[in-house]
Amino acid sequence: RVFEHYYVPAILKCKQVFVLLGLVIGILGVYGVTKVSQLTKPEQWFPEDHTQSIFIEKLILEFLSGEEGEYAEVTVFWGIDKVERDYPARYSGDTETYDDKVIFDDSFDITDFQTQLAIIKMCELLENRTCDEDTCGGFTTLLFPETNTYQGMCTMREFHNWWNVEKNFSVPLNSANETLFYERLGLFVVENPEMARHVGIIGGVVKFFSIEYIMTLKILAPGSEVQNYVDIMDNIIEKYKSFAPASAQSVDYSSPDFVEYALELSLQETVIKGLAITFPIVFVVLLLATGNWILAAFSVIAIAFIVVTVMGFVFAALGWELGIAESIVSIMIVGLSVDYAIHLGHMYTVAGKSEGFESREDKFHYAVLTMGPTVLAGGMTTLGAGAFLFGAQITFFGKMGVLLVLTVTCSLFYSLVFLMSVAAWFGPQGTYANLNRTCSKQ
Repeated sequence: RVFEHYYVPAILKCKQVFVLLGLVIGILGVYGVTKVSQLTKPEQWFPEDHTQSIFIEKLILEFLSGEEGEYAEVTVFWGIDKVERDYPARYSGDTETYDDKVIFDDSFDITDFQTQLAIIKMCELLENRTCDEDTCGGFTTLLFPETNTYQGMCTMREFHNWWNVEKNFSVPLNSANETLFYERLGLFVVENPEMARHVGIIGGVVKFFSIEYIMTLKILAPGSEVQNYVDIMDNIIEKYKSFAPASAQSVDYSSPDFVEYALELSLQETVIKGLAITFPIVFVVLLLATGNWILAAFSVIAIAFIVVTVMGFVFAALGWELGIAESIVSIMIVGLSVDYAIHLGHMYTVAGKSEGFESREDKFHYAVLTMGPTVLAGGMTTLGAGAFLFGAQITFFGKMGVLLVLTVTCSLFYSLVFLMSVAAWFGPQGTYANLNRTCSKQ
């Protein structure tokens, strides 16, 4: 009765106003989406006063040994071409069938004296790299200053010093044959066991070699700061490759913090790709459900406005940043947005095909009276379910509750108000643009 006496007359009387209102809100949503930013602080999964958050803060600030323990390590390595991963086995969860393989670069030759000098030169590039304080978190160097408790690990330089100074072997390194080199390198590793993980001796041959330093990058730093260090490392690698011999070209670097940042970027890229893939699929589903080209197009536009309105609001108004949680739930918004539009669009088409209504006003009237109360009731129950997530301790579920409530609210507006106003104003009449009619003509 409410729909019959209040809702239908209001839509028919003010449909132009409601369509314009939906367009304005959607445009504001697009503007809000442009305000999205990468994380400017570490991803936080619990409230600040939660025991886990307090523990992590104390672990970083108080428990780690030495000031350098608060900063991220970087490892530069040679000899590894790529890693082939058995992803199906990983996804199945059967650890016994993992068959990951490290593919080594056969051109890497640690016995080549020029290779050894190139590695030492890389150490010097890292150690001498300066940067401004804004880029390097208040420091003027890429690497953390050496202290009584920390010295960088330039493995090759340590080996040269061990050979030439500590042992003072009669045969100089640049004259040692391969057999003698490997014999002395093995002895060096035995006497300096902390070097063992940097010298990859496999089958009596060095397959990989690495050096390790601590950067001036804080552990758990936000992505914008990590990107500065990634850019610096890329620049150093490029400069190194310009002079390194062919036997030392297979160089790369890694850091746990870089891995986390790469994951963050990958998830952000997934959002864009996910939306690009999802919307064409949504159009096909709506086309099959409504059986009408025009109605399917209107519905996709309404769903797009729902997505940008929700995302624009949380990024611009609530100040969210695009982290792991936001990347995951952003794709879910599309699925949550389709439900109401597809039901109303389907009934609009049924009004013409099964009930014989011809005018857009009659088809709109039939659709909202048969499906409107159901859509509204479904929205209310979903809103109630989402409200319970607001009390969750894990921030992901709290954000999920916010997105669920916002998405359902926007979906109700854009389906019952915007989409139905569009249908009542210039929706297809009779069987015009119906899929079966188009296919039968062809």
